[in-house]
Amino acid sequence: MSYMKKYIYKRKFQLLQVIFLLFLSVLLSTPGPYYIKIIMDKVLIEKRIDILFPLICFIIVVAILQVLLSITQSYFSSSFIQKMMIDMREDLYRHIYRLDYMTYIRIPRGEYLTRITNDIEVVGQTCTSVVLNVLINSLTIVIYIGVTMYLNWKLTLIGIITIPFFVITIQLLSRKLHGLSMQLQENKSAILTSLDEDFAGMKHIKLKQGFKERYGVYSLHIKNYAKIFIRVTVWSNFFTCLSSLIALLGPVSILIAGTYLVHQGKITIGSLLAFYGYIGALYQPVSQISIILPQLEVMKASLTRIKEVLLFPVKEYLVEEKDLLNKNSIVFRDVSFITQEGNPLLNCISFRIDQGQTIRLNGASGAGKTTILNLLLGIIRPTTGKIFYGDSDLCTFSTDQIARRFAFVSQDFFLFNGTIMENIIFGLVDVDTEKVYEVCEGCGLHNEIMAFPSQYDTLVGPHGISLSGGQTQRLMIVRALLQYPGVLILDEATSELDLKNESLIFQNLHQNYPDTIIIIVTHKVNHEMKISAEFNLENGRISHMSSTL
Repeated sequence: MSYMKKYIYKRKFQLLQVIFLLFLSVLLSTPGPYYIKIIMDKVLIEKRIDILFPLICFIIVVAILQVLLSITQSYFSSSFIQKMMIDMREDLYRHIYRLDYMTYIRIPRGEYLTRITNDIEVVGQTCTSVVLNVLINSLTIVIYIGVTMYLNWKLTLIGIITIPFFVITIQLLSRKLHGLSMQLQENKSAILTSLDEDFAGMKHIKLKQGFKERYGVYSLHIKNYAKIFIRVTVWSNFFTCLSSLIALLGPVSILIAGTYLVHQGKITIGSLLAFYGYIGALYQPVSQISIILPQLEVMKASLTRIKEVLLFPVKEYLVEEKDLLNKNSIVFRDVSFITQEGNPLLNCISFRIDQGQTIRLNGASGAGKTTILNLLLGIIRPTTGKIFYGDSDLCTFSTDQIARRFAFVSQDFFLFNGTIMENIIFGLVDVDTEKVYEVCEGCGLHNEIMAFPSQYDTLVGPHGISLSGGQTQRLMIVRALLQYPGVLILDEATSELDLKNESLIFQNLHQNYPDTIIIIVTHKVNHEMKISAEFNLENGRISHMSSTL
């Protein structure tokens, strides 16, 4: 619960407003049982009919005030909770974005989705339905005990004698519910992760006739979820019934002791009825707390899962911008990379790429090409050795500094569900529209876009479904070129293009971006690439380097 303190403290004045309104609401409901005493003792027994009409008017006015107060309190409390949830979601989103890639992939995407949506939603709903209810019911208990103590302190002690047993019951059962709640949330994450994988790979599932296998995985997850949900429900109901049974003993004790005092002439019938009303009303919030407190365990489980992500370390890297001016070369010096499992992917490789050179990386699958690209993009860091961009150690660069100098286009392209123009300028600042047209023209894309009815305002659809594979790849290349990168990395980036469009792109690159380092990974051969050198990789080493210069 300590995680919540900073969010509550940030909006402490708004919370104080909510508490004040809750206090007023409880205060207005306090005279309720006392009305019975007045009607019984004054109106019926003493036959003072003259006070009945003012009493009824007073009750009506209080009821109207309670309605207005309830609406106002509902607005302020929901506003407080929603703003707190916005803060939590924004913080979690920013933290996930700042994680380095190797940390990010430690848990499946479905887990992140569950934490940023469902878990925070659980926290918000619990704060609304549980925490505020506990607060208002606690205020009710304190005020009602004060009133009953004023009326008769001996009867009050008899009436509240079962409260300690109630507290002990909560302590004994809450641990069990917390463990089950954690299992429930984890199983829900497993369901979302499975669905995320299925929907992302639906094409492959259909082609491989893998429905039966994937359906089996999904079915197992939802059945496990159902089993845990049933256990949570049964334990919660047991908790509620046991607590309600204990809470019933208080009012019963009052009836027995109060009846005796009435026969002794020590209290009036009206006082007994009012006292029974207060004690009954006192145990109602106690009973409600017993019902809703188990939900706190669900919230604690969600908070634990949120904190798991926030505890992932964020590594900050930064090199002075003044040290990076007019330096555009790459040097690998005895670089090795070994995975956390101890698998060596690169073994002591060294090379240099100078400004304006076009380098092609060759090698079979697993030779180390992707590892080199990931090192350049800052996705991973070398286990040993150094990588220099100009005279600066690339490992000291922040994510933003790398993103401004390195542009990456792969065959695994991704477009957002927006317009063509929105996807082109994604991540770019102050982009000139005419420059967009010019770069699109250089990539042979402008005329095709202008042929669409909405031209650059055409919606690409989910995952770019409205565009062909070749159009999508060229759009990604346009986006990269508008960045004016010092280094352009093309990982099978023209695999969907025909020879004509591919040649047009490489002609454009060499003509308009002569100082850019171009690193290409491709199985295609095109003379317009104008390769400066080729690095042949084998088992994490450079087996051969050839130069065409």
